[in-house]
Amino acid sequence: MRNSLFRVCARLTNCLTRKVIADHSARPGGGTSVGKTFHRIEESVLRREVEAAGFKLVAEGDFLRHPEDPRDAPVFRPQVPVDEFVLKFQKPN
Repeated sequence: MRNSLFRVCARLTNCLTRKVIADHSARPGGGTSVGKTFHRIEESVLRREVEAAGFKLVAEGDFLRHPEDPRDAPVFRPQVPVDEFVLKFQKPN
């Protein structure tokens, strides 16, 4: 389901060649299983899904990173600043 969503997004954005995604970081191994409980996703999973839809990673931002976040709780009422990743993708011509 998620992969097909990114593919549809790629087809709908033919005129847009760049996409920036920011999301809440899950622990390694968390995948998408913590999406509904913690509202987080593992960065490598999201990256694979977007790349499988035809986009190429061209930049990463660390300005929302917070390594002190244990990433073991929901993001809605955090005890510490929430660790987030920012990825910039480009659709090859």
